[in-house]
Amino acid sequence: MFLSKLRMFDKFSKPATNIVLPRFCSSLQRSDDQFDFLRHFDPKDHVSQYGSPQQVWVENLDSVEEKKIKIKKLHQDVFSVYPRLDLIHQNMVWQQTYNKVDYNHVKNVREMIFRYGLGKKPWPQKGMGRARHGSRRSPQWINGGKAHGPRGPKSNYYMLQYSKRVQGLIHTLTIKFIQDDLHVVNNLNIPTDESNYVEELIKSRGWATSTLLVDVPDIFPTNITAATDDIPHVNLMPVYGLNVLSMLKHQTLVLTEAAVEDITRKLLFASNRTDGASRSHFNQAGPTEQKLNLEQYRPVV
Repeated sequence: MFLSKLRMFDKFSKPATNIVLPRFCSSLQRSDDQFDFLRHFDPKDHVSQYGSPQQVWVENLDSVEEKKIKIKKLHQDVFSVYPRLDLIHQNMVWQQTYNKVDYNHVKNVREMIFRYGLGKKPWPQKGMGRARHGSRRSPQWINGGKAHGPRGPKSNYYMLQYSKRVQGLIHTLTIKFIQDDLHVVNNLNIPTDESNYVEELIKSRGWATSTLLVDVPDIFPTNITAATDDIPHVNLMPVYGLNVLSMLKHQTLVLTEAAVEDITRKLLFASNRTDGASRSHFNQAGPTEQKLNLEQYRPVV
């Protein structure tokens, strides 16, 4: 009896075979990403076709007085390209437009009749010597419905091309470096959490009033977080959130050494990858089969 139940349990607890899934399935996650080549990419293996590396001083934040720690090289394909304002403008317009919804809506003839009435004929079709009308809510009447008005809500969402988004970041970083608005620090550790310290530091360094501090992790040191919390024109941002519009809104851009390395590695990889067609096909078609690590049938206990 015990062995028969054991065989029955083994029968129903076999792993499932390949199951055909729909294109979008949020409850399942792929354990391996076939397009994850970034972790194997080394910026040192990238050979630039033109230009030479740029240099910038690495500063400190642990004192109000500026100290030049060392000189750091910036990759020419990220911080020293020929700037194109059209790409920056396209990114700026895209960021200001894609998340907007137009709620403007006007009523047509049927909606006006349903809401306010007067849907019957104002007079007979013939015998009155007047023009033919079917309703007082027609578009040619005062207080009538609109024929071709806006029919919101309408989404303004669209996606800018991947290459233009990458180039927009590169060209914006280049312009910041050319205008001497890009500064590199060793880390974001400051000795106090007072906001006056950050304001005095920015004033003594000659930085602009609006300053954006960028680091790799999204959990920043306690002192810099508390000190900038009460200053609306000084903001913190991780590398994965860096965008063109934020860099344009802030006149001074401050990057840590780790942020410079991470941005260089990601932008070099993104601007030179050649799997765009395969990624586009994968996003449109999706995986046709997915192996589930689940049991096919619920075991009978």
